[in-house]
Amino acid sequence: MANRIILNLRFTTEKGLGLSLKATVKGTSKANYKKVQGLRNPDYTYWDSKAQCFNQPSLDAIYNNKLLKEMMNYYQKLLETGNITDGKQLFSDNPLEGKPTVLTLGTYLQQLIAKMKSEKIQMPSKNYQCYITLFHKLELEKNVINVPLKDVDDTKFIQFSNFVLDKLNGVNYLGLMKKFHATIVRARKEKLTTHVLDYPFKEKAPRNLRKAAEKAQNGVDILTVNQYKKFVEMDLNKVPHGNKMQIKYMDLYRDFCIFMYEMKMRPCDVVKLNVSDIKDNNIIYWATKKKNYINESSSFVVCPLTTTAKKIVNKYKGQSSKGYVFPFAMNEYDWDFKDAVSFNKWNNRKQATQERINVFLRKVAVILGVNKLTIYTFRHSTFTHKIMDGANLMQLAKEGGTSVSMLEHHYFNHIKH
Repeated sequence: MANRIILNLRFTTEKGLGLSLKATVKGTSKANYKKVQGLRNPDYTYWDSKAQCFNQPSLDAIYNNKLLKEMMNYYQKLLETGNITDGKQLFSDNPLEGKPTVLTLGTYLQQLIAKMKSEKIQMPSKNYQCYITLFHKLELEKNVINVPLKDVDDTKFIQFSNFVLDKLNGVNYLGLMKKFHATIVRARKEKLTTHVLDYPFKEKAPRNLRKAAEKAQNGVDILTVNQYKKFVEMDLNKVPHGNKMQIKYMDLYRDFCIFMYEMKMRPCDVVKLNVSDIKDNNIIYWATKKKNYINESSSFVVCPLTTTAKKIVNKYKGQSSKGYVFPFAMNEYDWDFKDAVSFNKWNNRKQATQERINVFLRKVAVILGVNKLTIYTFRHSTFTHKIMDGANLMQLAKEGGTSVSMLEHHYFNHIKH
């Protein structure tokens, strides 16, 4: 009879492993450990060993707890095969090597997610999170996830479509179905299935006609020219604050937004902009959103540095020890954007930095008398203002790292003539 292994997640400092999964053979002191990989900014002061989770009220804690649950479920399923004898075998690279196994849709998805987390061919991204969401919804459906990958055809595709529409009220329907379809496309390329999913799922997508009509009528959120001018000239002392240090940060946040407006850049690209990216009065940068495009030349953007933007660069020159244009705390670290772990840590810090700026902008929105004001409002506003002034759409798209069709769809058609 196989030994019974008791699994326990625990935080241990003496072994220097951080948070680890512990496998213990019942009735013995024999134990093996598996280090937990991929946690987001784990704060171990909030680790609850009894509840086996982080009890911190944050998005990072929610993400980490989901990751721990996935890890536990994966190894628990291996134990349920009855073929595991100890923790060493359980945590080995091939715990069931030599034993025939059926590759299910769920197992393939887990392998795909693990591969995407440490992608070596393309640049790291957060795209795998969409597949984690798909995996969780398949777990709720319970049946399709256990179907052998080679047998997943349109009938299973339709089965999952009906589940999302009926049981999940169609929430994130298109996103889930697109990732399901993409999963099978990947599997077919790897010769793991011959099925092609032809079901026209897009035709079944629930439509919020009222919301669609409002979006078509109002377009994207923008500031008027006068509102933007008021923002630039605003006395920051009038924005609710606690001390002079907060005013200093608000000044940095406002300059960040003005720089976005001047250079037509995306927030993530402004955050990581380095002085070395400025050459001959041009900013030449790698557009993060397009980093995995096949045509690499299209992922680079060249935009002339405006007079206002240049003043902002000079204002903060030398304040970042790593040479970044904006001296955010996160920019005092050495980031490797080609390394998945480093990229994920950078992305988390970037999200936190942008949220702090958005908190500031919510206070400013009250003063400006607008319903919504976020970082992206400034990118939306500059495109709209430039189009109103008769800018060449081709040149505008090129300098903004976007396309003419995107400008026409999101901005041009919503301008009030």
